[in-house]
Amino acid sequence: MQALITKLILMLPGFILNWFAGGKTIVRGRVLDPRMNFIATMAKKAMADGPANPSVQERREAANAGLAMLEGKPRAMKAIEHRTIPGPFGETPIRIYTPNSGNGALPLMVYYHQGGCVIGNPDWCETFCTYIADEAKAIVVSVDYQKAPEHVFPASFDDALNAYDWAVNNAAALGADPARMGIGGDSAGGNLSAAITHELKKQNRPQPLVQLLVYPWTTTVQELPSREEFGESYPLDKPTMDFFKEQYLPDAETMSFDHRCSPLDEEDCSGLAPAVIATAGFDPISDEGQAYAEKLKAAGVPVEFKCYESLTHSFTAMSGVLPAAKQAITTLAQQTAVRLNK
Repeated sequence: MQALITKLILMLPGFILNWFAGGKTIVRGRVLDPRMNFIATMAKKAMADGPANPSVQERREAANAGLAMLEGKPRAMKAIEHRTIPGPFGETPIRIYTPNSGNGALPLMVYYHQGGCVIGNPDWCETFCTYIADEAKAIVVSVDYQKAPEHVFPASFDDALNAYDWAVNNAAALGADPARMGIGGDSAGGNLSAAITHELKKQNRPQPLVQLLVYPWTTTVQELPSREEFGESYPLDKPTMDFFKEQYLPDAETMSFDHRCSPLDEEDCSGLAPAVIATAGFDPISDEGQAYAEKLKAAGVPVEFKCYESLTHSFTAMSGVLPAAKQAITTLAQQTAVRLNK
C-alpha cells in the first residue's frame, strides 16, 4: 500500500513536488528531478526519526525496503533461475536471466549489484538485468557476492572474480558463447567489474567485449570534489560512503592502492575492455566515475560516457517512479547490447 501511495503522489506535477520538497535542488547548475527531490526530502525526514547510528543489519533492511518501493517492473524473461555455485567462501548465490529470444549461443553478461560491498543483493538490479538480457539477447548472471563486515577486503573481489570465471567456464552449458563475455555493475558492482578487467589483464587473459560501469565507485584513495559537494545527497551521502569504506577496508592505509579496490589509481589502464560508463549528477562519487572514464580514454580504451545530471545514485533501481531513470536504464542496456553483439 505504501508503495502504491508513493507512486500516486509522484504523479503530481513537478512544481507541486518541488514545493512539497521546499523548492528545487540545484548544485553545479544541475537541477534534481522533481520526483527525486520529493523522495529525497521525505526519506531524509524519515531517517532523522530513525536510529542515530544504524547497524549494518538496520541499514540493509532500510535500503531493501526503500528501493523496493521505487523499483520498476522487470521485462519478461524465458527463465530466471536462482541457484548457487562453488565459491571461495562457500556457496555463492547467483541468478541467471535467459531472454525470450536470441539465436545460437548467446552473449553472456556477468553483473554485480551496488551497496558498498556491505549492503545490497540481486533484488536491487533485477529489473536492470532483465533490460540488459532483453535488449542484448544475452544471458545475464547476477552475483550475490560476499560482503563486509562478515567478509572484508578482498572477499567481495575474490567472490566476484570466481563467479566471472565460473561463467566463462560454464558458458556453453548456459547456452552462451564464452568469447562474447560482458561484465558490469553499479556503484560497488562497478568497482568490482573495473577491478576484474585489471586482474584479467595482469593474468594475460582475454578482456570482455564490454564493461558496463554505472555510477562506479573507483577510488578508495582520492577525495574528489563531488564527495563534499554532493555529500548530503540521498540515497548515498558521504557519511555512508565512509561507513562502507570502514567496514570493507578496515586496514585502508595499506590496501587502498590495490587495483582490486581502487581501479582509478592503477597506473596503466591500456588494453582494458571497451567501457560504457554512466554517472548520476547528484552523487558523491560522480566525479570519480567521470575521472575513470577520462583515464580510460587517455589510455586508448573506447569509452561511451554520460552523466545523468538530474538523477541520483541508485537510479537503476528507481525505474518504477522516475521516468528519467527508466529511460536511462533502457539506453544503457542498448549501449551494452551494441558492444556484446559486435
